[in-house]
Amino acid sequence: MTAENPLEKPVVLELTAIEVLAIHGNLALALRHPENRGVSRSMMLRILEELTRILLHEGVLTHKLLEQMQHDEIDHGSADLAQIYWRLC
Repeated sequence: MTAENPLEKPVVLELTAIEVLAIHGNLALALRHPENRGVSRSMMLRILEELTRILLHEGVLTHKLLEQMQHDEIDHGSADLAQIYWRLC
């Protein structure tokens, strides 16, 4: 019998939309840092995409705002983030 790896178990969080928005903003800022190229970056990009989907679904973000965020990332930020926003527009 093998024990389940606790790092691979799903975790459920109950957050308000403002808390999700705060996490989204802080994570996006961290992903913009030029030295943030470690192994966990791809995980963080997937999490940011899911948070963006949640914020769209809840009406916190609109497609118009997401399009503006995409252009801001193209002009001043991260190509990875711009690509996420483009996929969800």
